[in-house]
Amino acid sequence: MSFLEFKRILFTQRTRRTQRKYYIYRMEINEITSIIIEECIYIHKELGPGLLESVYEEVLYYRLTKRGLC
Repeated sequence: MSFLEFKRILFTQRTRRTQRKYYIYRMEINEITSIIIEECIYIHKELGPGLLESVYEEVLYYRLTKRGLC
């Protein structure tokens, strides 16, 4: 095996590891985003429209804290 072949194989393995880490990272991002959207929809259904934004922020913070995201 030449040095160039070894270098190509090593680069391929590193690239696959990086892709796997990125995939796992994307899964976490998608799960977190899903939880946030679920909570926003729930809050809007329960409280309805027309309140100040700060009220929605406080309730969202409380609910996300209960779910362990804050």
